[in-house]
Amino acid sequence: MSRIAPKAAPTIAPTTAPKKGELEWRDHWHEYAEPRISLIRGKWHWCVTKPKSLQKPTDKDKRLSAKTTDKAVAIERKWAVVAKIYQSFDNEFQAQIEAEKNLSPMERHLEFCNLASYLWTDQDVEDRAQGLNFHDCFEALFGETNLPDMYNALTMLDWFDVQYDESLLRWLDEDTHYLKRIMPKSLKLTPEEQAFMQRSGIQPLTQEQYESEIAKLSDPKAFSDPDTLSQVMRGFYTRLDVRAYLTSIDADDTLSRYSDKHKFKNASAHNMSSLLPAYMEDKTWKRITTKNASKRSIEQFINLVGDLDIHEVTAKHAYALAQALAKQGKANRTVKAAVSYVKGLFTWAITNPDLDHFTTNPFTNLDLTRFGYETENYKPFTDAQLEELFALAPHKMNQREHLVLSLLISTGCRLDEICLLSWDNIVTHEEGWRYIDLTSGLVKNVGSKRLVPIPKKVEAVMPVAGTKLTPKGPVASDDGRLFDYALDEDGKAQRAASQAVGRQLKKIKAERLQVTHSLRGNLKDMLRNAGVSKELNDFLTGHSQGDVAGNSYGKGHSIEQRYAALCLPEHRYIRPYK
Repeated sequence: MSRIAPKAAPTIAPTTAPKKGELEWRDHWHEYAEPRISLIRGKWHWCVTKPKSLQKPTDKDKRLSAKTTDKAVAIERKWAVVAKIYQSFDNEFQAQIEAEKNLSPMERHLEFCNLASYLWTDQDVEDRAQGLNFHDCFEALFGETNLPDMYNALTMLDWFDVQYDESLLRWLDEDTHYLKRIMPKSLKLTPEEQAFMQRSGIQPLTQEQYESEIAKLSDPKAFSDPDTLSQVMRGFYTRLDVRAYLTSIDADDTLSRYSDKHKFKNASAHNMSSLLPAYMEDKTWKRITTKNASKRSIEQFINLVGDLDIHEVTAKHAYALAQALAKQGKANRTVKAAVSYVKGLFTWAITNPDLDHFTTNPFTNLDLTRFGYETENYKPFTDAQLEELFALAPHKMNQREHLVLSLLISTGCRLDEICLLSWDNIVTHEEGWRYIDLTSGLVKNVGSKRLVPIPKKVEAVMPVAGTKLTPKGPVASDDGRLFDYALDEDGKAQRAASQAVGRQLKKIKAERLQVTHSLRGNLKDMLRNAGVSKELNDFLTGHSQGDVAGNSYGKGHSIEQRYAALCLPEHRYIRPYK
């Protein structure tokens, strides 16, 4: 980590001397940041920026009072105070070292992911990665996974010039340490390495070939077959890793080490890994993303507790998963979802006739309330922010995102409901105005199947029927869609649309809890202030029984009532795109 060396060495001893084998701040005081003085509530304090690995997003400094209102006295007490701060850093590092001794491989992996994610956020990489967070960006580059492969994660950080040091590398497993040491970060070679390659007749890999080899090495299937493993490893040593030759590293030794580590044991028919394929095949999945998330959660559970026979799994193992996810920094709802996915495997096992002795689900009646942080409510945008946001058009915002934002703020529809719209969903009322028919599309639930009028103000920003909006402007819609956002495997467009809209929100420096979904809250506030009843308000935004779900209880509010209600807010910031 980069630290600024203080100009003068501290001479004041800490209040407590370290025990034998513990860290001693006097040996490395110059590695800590320069202290700075600050007046806080009438008294002078000494503040020191924490080392990166000890920082939290909202806690980057350590400060301690000099217990005086006189600045000159505070300066005299500088090292008496700062020595205590440095000692506290040592104590935290020592606690980390002691804690690390008892961590499982999965827990070490989680700690690595936490720190990598923090470094990613702290160094503003998200802006350069088009608004993606660490895990989303990793998934985009290397495929879907709950936990990033360590070596690939380091490669990604290198690509985006994220600075890291031993505070991150100490969490790596042995093999990743080894790969990190011998494999080049890039295809740039030193003159010595270039000369060696010429003498040896080795051709350097292209970037495409390099990434292909990385993918091969990262594929778990490579480790199940000794022949495949041998081919992959030797390919790296003979075609890519010149440094391996220069440092006399024996490829065969590494090969055997990998082979021993990744040999698969013969699992019983009742081991979770043996049951997983049958479970994935037998269960009816509404969405592919749900199927993939379930598989990842179960595999993560197996990696954490071991490939146990299902009869050996207890509630303690379930709580271990919840604890590991919470330690990874997941929200409580994410923890509950992951546990629920694993629970599904055991629910299926109870109904499996081949497992007639398995009758109890260890994931039933768990108390997960204390695991993971509670999700904070989204914060609506201010009027000033909405004015600034829509004023980006047309010079700093394209027509596609302008219309999406206009529909979101005026109809209360969800993002995916909007970005999946086709012209078949846009229906003209007999009185001339139009509405959105969401009764047959991909919506969140049955209660969301509804008819949503398009307010009068938004009609002015609608494109010509039969066109599709792209970042470069409208084109003829060959598939009938209104927007060109890429679809995922479930036919949803939310990921691509969220990234595009998110880039617009960053331009107005939206706060952390001000996201695309906040616009629904803005509309609910507008409708409430306009005197619209809660019942109608909820109906319009899909928070109650929709048109399809409500058939058993009556037709609900008329489409004319809904149109009148949605036309009440002024929406002065929505202007034609020109």
